[in-house]
Amino acid sequence: AQLRHEAIVRVHAVGGLGELHYFVMDYVEGISLQRLLVDQGPLPVPIVEAVLFRVAAGLAYAHGQPSPVVHRDVKPSNILVDTDGQVILMDFGVAKVGNESVGLTRTGMIVGTAEYMSPEQVRSLPVTPATDQYALGAVAFAMLVGRPPFAGSFYEVLIAHQKEPVPDLRVSRPDVPEELAKAVERMLEKDPADRWPDLPTLLRDLELRPLSPYDPTTHEMAALSRSLYEGVVRHATTGERTSPDAGGGTTGRLRIEVPTEPIEVGDSVAMDVALETPEGSRPADGLTWSSDPPGIVRLDSETGELVAVGAGTTRVTAKGAGVDGSVDLTVSPARVASVSIRPDGLVLSAGESVQLEAVALSRGGLPLDEDRTWASSDPSVVTVTGTGEVRGLRSGSASVVVYCGS
Repeated sequence: AQLRHEAIVRVHAVGGLGELHYFVMDYVEGISLQRLLVDQGPLPVPIVEAVLFRVAAGLAYAHGQPSPVVHRDVKPSNILVDTDGQVILMDFGVAKVGNESVGLTRTGMIVGTAEYMSPEQVRSLPVTPATDQYALGAVAFAMLVGRPPFAGSFYEVLIAHQKEPVPDLRVSRPDVPEELAKAVERMLEKDPADRWPDLPTLLRDLELRPLSPYDPTTHEMAALSRSLYEGVVRHATTGERTSPDAGGGTTGRLRIEVPTEPIEVGDSVAMDVALETPEGSRPADGLTWSSDPPGIVRLDSETGELVAVGAGTTRVTAKGAGVDGSVDLTVSPARVASVSIRPDGLVLSAGESVQLEAVALSRGGLPLDEDRTWASSDPSVVTVTGTGEVRGLRSGSASVVVYCGS
């Protein structure tokens, strides 16, 4: 609420009513960048540069506060394009302010969105402004190519952010200027130290500038936003694309199916929804999503994709076209699904010691802090302490095993 920048949505008040907590912010007449990407696919380079400038400028302002604010969840659905063609960053609900974290960030909960999550977030390391830079680089990649840098299951995406090279932008999009492609690739470096020193340096080196309200690119963005926004409003107020009954409303219900059950903390789930009417069943779109109580799942309000972030039971509701539907979901605590030891092979001299690291992951790729028990198959050759430090005693070979969970 203390942030005052033209590229950041303003928060006016925060309050509560019983167990319901809320905040009041500006109403932005427009659509999300995610909706624009779904509708348009890869965007023209001038639009990409305009969005990149505005979001980077807003983040640079937040990072430059006396107590720096790190957003931690920069993604297309948190970037708005209004009907004047202006770009606004929103949803600082999991931001890190100075040394404090705001929002639901206790142990065992996910902070960020897999497709736009930096390697340091995946590894639960401290986040810095470079973390937001990485996420913005992934957003820029998605604007240029039409999809994020990495795809696959939740676990596969997290591993790719840590280990896989970023796909060559110019292979998928040959018309991207080489300087812009290299800038985005540098934003997506695995090591924060290899990224741009800060976002102002990036903007200076790319020579990006704010657009005038009269710039043709601003007009193009405004026209795209206005067209999509008006379609959303018509759908919400008139129930377009539905089957009206004699009274002008919609007769039917939304049926929600959850393809993945049981659900654990860390799972990412895309729900299947159908609009069932007397005329039959068909896919439903243009829906809005919510959950009650909140804090169990994080929902993309436009797509309905959810990430389970806390154990418990919640009711997920979809609304649209004058009808709604709900499903009760129970999320179980994350359990250890795999454990790996790093390094996975050693040659030691007698008397030499090396510290091993055991990484425990849930099936959704969430790092887990679980008790570990270490053992050596031949303690006369190699011993191992309760913290994973191995020591060679004599010639021979032995296996070191770590037990975690089941």
